[in-house]
Amino acid sequence: MLVPVLAESKAPELPVTISGFDTVTRNDAVIATWNSSRSGKNLVVYRSTRPFTGTDSLVSAILVATIPDDGTPFVDYPVPGVPCYYAVIDEPSLRSGSPVFVPGENTNRIPVEISAQFSRIQRGVVPPLRSMPLPWLNPGNKPRRQVLTFSRKTERFIANIVSLSRKTVHTERVPYVFTMDLNTGSGGESLALRTILEKTFFPGNWDEAVEELQKFLAIRRTPETAARARFYIGEARYFTGKYPEALLEFLLAQDRYYNQSMEWIQYTLDKMVEID
Repeated sequence: MLVPVLAESKAPELPVTISGFDTVTRNDAVIATWNSSRSGKNLVVYRSTRPFTGTDSLVSAILVATIPDDGTPFVDYPVPGVPCYYAVIDEPSLRSGSPVFVPGENTNRIPVEISAQFSRIQRGVVPPLRSMPLPWLNPGNKPRRQVLTFSRKTERFIANIVSLSRKTVHTERVPYVFTMDLNTGSGGESLALRTILEKTFFPGNWDEAVEELQKFLAIRRTPETAARARFYIGEARYFTGKYPEALLEFLLAQDRYYNQSMEWIQYTLDKMVEID
């Protein structure tokens, strides 16, 4: 008598929850960071020139990489001068055919762009190594090739193009705002900080923003909120040309928001060098 044996069905793998997605630029690189509910799972990173809103967004997107989630920030080198959106999805959600994109959670709300001044940088280009060439032999007595030269007008035109390309490109900085300070659902001290930003920081009233943020810090705040307030004070100091004061504020915010602070520390140091 044959007894049917039922094979144990394997429980479906639960998707990984991605949150706190953020992107920053550093020279010609884009650095993406996020938090995940479980580490060690494979994640898929996409890049697109359009926001990620649904499955249809993947049609025009580029699959950048499939990486194991070990907590390390992801670094990408997109084409300079092109605003980009990034998204991170775990493989089970992608295989299900119904991935969900939430700005600020697993995709960036505001596009990130590498300055066009880095468009001439070629990464990974190594000059070929070769041995010394042999002497030129011409056993068939073939005529040498004629050396072609440009006209004087063309030479002057090329020289003008080269001189223009050597000019330094100065990129105008745009104030950076953390994703959590753009969300309207939070309350408490986050709501108080966002209110200050809306009234002073967003309109560009830098001196007023510094004054209000310093009053905000007069009361003890959580380390994360205090670090963001310090970061905004640093930006306000930067845009008013008070670079030493801005540098100090970015250093105070560095422990909690390392990538963003290091980026603006470099901007501030560059300005201080220009002045000196």
